[in-house]
Order: sequence, then C-alpha cells, then structure tokens
Amino acid sequence: MDMMLMSIRLALVGFICLSLVSAGFACGPGRGYGKRRHPKKLKPLAYKQFIPNVAEKTLGASGKYEGKTTRNSERFKDLTPNYNPDIIFKDEENTNADRLMTQRCKDKLNSLAISVMNQWPGVKLRVTEGWDEDGHHFEESLHYEGRAVDITTSDRDKNKYGMLSRLAVEAGFDWVNYESKAHIHCSVKAVTSQGTIIVDHVLASCYAVIEDHKRAHWAFAPVRLGHALMSLTGLVKEREGIPQRDGIDWYSDILYHIGTLLLDRNSFHPLGMSQS
Repeated sequence: MDMMLMSIRLALVGFICLSLVSAGFACGPGRGYGKRRHPKKLKPLAYKQFIPNVAEKTLGASGKYEGKTTRNSERFKDLTPNYNPDIIFKDEENTNADRLMTQRCKDKLNSLAISVMNQWPGVKLRVTEGWDEDGHHFEESLHYEGRAVDITTSDRDKNKYGMLSRLAVEAGFDWVNYESKAHIHCSVKAVTSQGTIIVDHVLASCYAVIEDHKRAHWAFAPVRLGHALMSLTGLVKEREGIPQRDGIDWYSDILYHIGTLLLDRNSFHPLGMSQS
C-alpha cells in the first residue's frame, strides 16, 4: 500500500513538472508575457583569474583526476567527437584527437561557440587542445580524460580573451582559467547521463536532496525528454546562447517545493532539507 501511494505521488509530481517544463520551453527566456529580459552586462576575466576561485581538481570545480583515457581503455567509449562547423579545431596531430571529449564538455563547447558568434559576428571559437593521448600536458591534466579544452578566437585577437573567458563561464564550464595570454583553459566534471558523477573512482549520485537516486533521476525525466525534443526541432541551438543565471534552476526549485508537499521527510537527505 505504501509503495502504491508513493508511486501515485511520484506520478503526480512528474505530471505537474512535465507541464511546467513544457510551458517553460514554450515561453522561452524572460519574465511574463511579451517581455524580453535585458542581457546582463558581462565582465571580462582578468589575466590569471579563474572561476570558481578554487583549485580545478576539487569538488567545487571540475572534480578529481581519474586517470588517463587511452584508445584501448574502457572509458574511451565515453568520448564523443565534435564536428560542429562553428568551431575550428587546430588538430596539429592530424588525428582528430582534439575533437574527442566527454559529452558534457561537448555540450558546453557548442554553447560557447554560439555565444562567440553572437558576441563577435564573423568570429568563431577555436580549440587548440582537447583530448591528449600523447602526454603533452602536465601530470594529472584533465586533457587526458577529454574533460578539458584550450580555446581562443578564430582571429586570435588577444584583446578578446578576457571576454572569451567570461563567455566560457556563462556557457556552463565547471572551471575556467585565463591561464595564458595565448589561450583560455576550460574543464568540466565527469557527469554521466544516468545522473551520476565519478568521485575517487566511486560512482556517486548528482542529486543531493533526495535519498533515492532512481526516484530523483526519474523526477528529472521531463527535463531530459524536453531537451531531446528540442534537439530534434533545433530549439536547443537557439537557446544555447542564452547566458546561465546564478542560483538554483527554476525546475529544481519547483520540484523541491512540490516534493516537500507530497513526500514525507524521510524521503529527503537531512542536509538537503530547508532549515526555514
């Protein structure tokens, strides 16, 4: 009986959230009807500045190094090639290695490519380093996992690199470093499509509030479905250039509040509950 009641509650949550997601996708960015949100003023990063202001391989940024990914390793299948025509790949090795990256890195890079073209018409994003299989980077570099890229603009105008760094932050990279006058370094976490993340070789859940990972992942199914439908219709590409806002995503926030009304407190992690 308890399981049936729980299933009914979860089904209701999913139905409500699917309706909200559909409405959100239909309305697009902005508040209210017929209003356009004014884009926020972007501040370029200073030379040697990195965001977030923590070490790259920490949980607050891109997470720990998990070891080299080689063409013969099991994790090589997790790398996906990026053939986006709006991105120029240097590919000095002539092996297309720079095009290989994790799906998360690919998504953020494609989003950044749109922002670059919007910021500077006629200019494209340029990748000078992607996945490294030849050992050209320092020990434990995320380039060895396909989780990092070094980027410039196609015109190689160094005056643009501070703003390019900021655009990379807005595109959703988990760590951005204006580390060199020759390029910007960006990296991402090793997040999987199953809603999990690899930490110290241990598979952990990305959902911090709900105790049951499967239920939490199910609750976000409408978002994944919506994203898949938008990909088929080309709407994802239109929305990728929209800067991300700070704070909790609206869907997650609504889902949390609906969950607190329908689910008992034992369904939530104690540290994930609001103290108000």
